[in-house]
Amino acid sequence: MDGLSVGGALPEALLDAVVTDEGGGRRPLREFVGGRASVVVFLRHFGCVGCSKHVAAISPRLHELELLGVNVVFVGNGRPENIAGFVARHGLAGAGVTIVSDPERASYGAAGLRRAWLGTFGGRALYSQLRAIGEGYQQHRADGDHAQQGGAVVVDQSGVITYAHRSEYIADNADPTELVDAALRAVAGRGERSLAGKGVV
Repeated sequence: MDGLSVGGALPEALLDAVVTDEGGGRRPLREFVGGRASVVVFLRHFGCVGCSKHVAAISPRLHELELLGVNVVFVGNGRPENIAGFVARHGLAGAGVTIVSDPERASYGAAGLRRAWLGTFGGRALYSQLRAIGEGYQQHRADGDHAQQGGAVVVDQSGVITYAHRSEYIADNADPTELVDAALRAVAGRGERSLAGKGVV
């Protein structure tokens, strides 16, 4: 995966990429992931039907990541003022997830994430969107880069990558089980927290 390599470190350009929170505060991504085992999920814009399905798949595993003490960050590329609606739609308030936006997509570029119109409007992408709509997921107003695809990365507290995924098209999302497994690897050598009896599977 361009920009990210399992066993390597997060690129400095990714850590330095400035993201914006719901209140308009702008900070480098390193302030959200530095020194902590972290899962960073790169979404598309906050109205994307594929992202809705992706978040719905990840949400049931968030409690396991919380038990592990793993930091979870969702990065979108829509307008920051749309974060609140996204949180409300997906019931993410109090879920232990930090949600920020990067409309300039500097973090996406630093992570080597794909930007491709076929990833949004190609055959596989259109089929996956229609399927998601048929399953009850909704497309909301698009306000970000339609061609930008997502991805995910898991790092340990030293910033070493234990998992990386680059989406080729809208529905090509990181598997939630793989994210949790990678988070387990990220904290395995930490020594400061016993996982016994934590209910992590």
